[in-house]
Amino acid sequence: MIILENTKFQSERGLETLKILNYKIDLSAGAQEASFEIYNKILTDHSLDEICRIWNFVPDIHALDHGDERYRQFCFGRYLAFKKHNYGSSMFPAASAVGTFDENLEVNILLTNGKIVNIENDLQMSAFNYPKQYGRVGPSFSRASIALPNLYISGTASIRGHETLFEGDLQSQTALSVDNIYYLIEKANSMTERRFSLNHSCWHVYLRDPQNKMKVQQLLEKLGLKKVEFTHAQICREDLLVEIEGICFGSL
Repeated sequence: MIILENTKFQSERGLETLKILNYKIDLSAGAQEASFEIYNKILTDHSLDEICRIWNFVPDIHALDHGDERYRQFCFGRYLAFKKHNYGSSMFPAASAVGTFDENLEVNILLTNGKIVNIENDLQMSAFNYPKQYGRVGPSFSRASIALPNLYISGTASIRGHETLFEGDLQSQTALSVDNIYYLIEKANSMTERRFSLNHSCWHVYLRDPQNKMKVQQLLEKLGLKKVEFTHAQICREDLLVEIEGICFGSL
């Protein structure tokens, strides 16, 4: 059974109040079926024209689930739902997916009533085009979405092309993640009259090892990320130590 809850989100500037919908479902039928069911419900209720950001929380994301990694099963179920509703990759909104220590699959969507522009990072292969070594289909999300006045940056990690870089090196992984974020901000600035910057933004960091919080926080401050919250989570790839997502509030 899908559980639906409503909350509100308001930007730090108070320019708009957006609605977040929280969907939850148990994994008794497996991650693929649960993912398909929850996304089919979301896409039946809402068009991707109004969804500017998605957060996916997958219990024990690396667990074996019906013969495959749970995250890969989740990705395939989500893909099947998008395909059923005739959505191609250009419509995939910004998103993140991390492993949790909960029992239910949870998907949160952020709704907007403005135009949404999804963008990619030219330094990275689009996730939905990843080769088969990462699963039957690549993850269905864009690297960022512009829904003025905000820029929503997806979960961003130490990836170039499609490969993880700096395995086991926390500092280098963090720095490359921030470098990818800078690229997305500059690209967004070239596409709209709004200006996005680190000075007007907030960030959420997922850490595989919560004991690394102080190290990462100090490094992020040096790199310009000031407003940061941390969560202990399993990153979608086992060789990734950190993932960063955020919202930049555009100014004229």
